[in-house]
Amino acid sequence: MADDGVQVRAASLNGACVLWIAGELDLIAAGALAERARAAIAAVPGPVVIDLSGLKFVDVRGAHALDELVRTLPDGRTAAFRRCPLRVRRVLNLLGLAADALPARDRTAPQLAMPELAAQVRRARLEAAGSILDVSGTLARLASTRVRLASTIERAGLLREQGRQAVASSRAARQQLTPAGREPELSAGQPPSPSPGLPL
Repeated sequence: MADDGVQVRAASLNGACVLWIAGELDLIAAGALAERARAAIAAVPGPVVIDLSGLKFVDVRGAHALDELVRTLPDGRTAAFRRCPLRVRRVLNLLGLAADALPARDRTAPQLAMPELAAQVRRARLEAAGSILDVSGTLARLASTRVRLASTIERAGLLREQGRQAVASSRAARQQLTPAGREPELSAGQPPSPSPGLPL
């Protein structure tokens, strides 16, 4: 029903009852919220997740209606809000009403969960620090490998240059030895020159 500005519907999702509340939850709509929500929740079993993503406006009376809905769920069912718009969250915060996970009939649960949450945060920080150390070690090894690779490339360049110089020296030595060790070649049609001391 949307004649008073608020819409309520429920559906089963992953074993939970998702209750969508949309529209404007003001003084007029607040009175009808509890009845509609309870009827919708009764048809769907499981813990209740109250989705407020479609809620455009809430006033003080509407915020108290939401709080009352969570605190008076039947059969000990638990409830939690999700996707609460910032403007709605501000109103709930101003009134001291939690806009996140909130078990029904147990107003102390969020406080009791704080030590466990703090422990989880500490564990996450330690894991993150360990990951940072692992990454730092990997980066250091990569840098060392890069230095060794650069050194190897430099040595290979020196060896290549030494090889070229050795080849050049070998060619120069061969060229110097060739005229002294070989007879000069005759041109075509040129008679051999007489040996000294032999008669013609």
